Amino acid sequence: MIITTTPTVEGWRITEYKGVVFGEVVSGVNLEVFIPAKWGYGNMKLDGIPANSTLIFEIELVKIERA
Repeated sequence: MIITTTPTVEGWRITEYKGVVFGEVVSGVNLEVFIPAKWGYGNMKLDGIPANSTLIFEIELVKIERA
């Protein structure tokens, strides 16, 4: 998974999470990222994702490349 600055939901904007989630982690760690509904899909219902859902991602950080 590559996280870019062109997110699919507002919660993936790196500038909002830098230092909170990704600022001090190192390669090889596992993370759980929680994105509240207001920063996710809000009241939209998607296939397999109910409206107003908190999105939970389990991420294995394999490599960090600084731009």
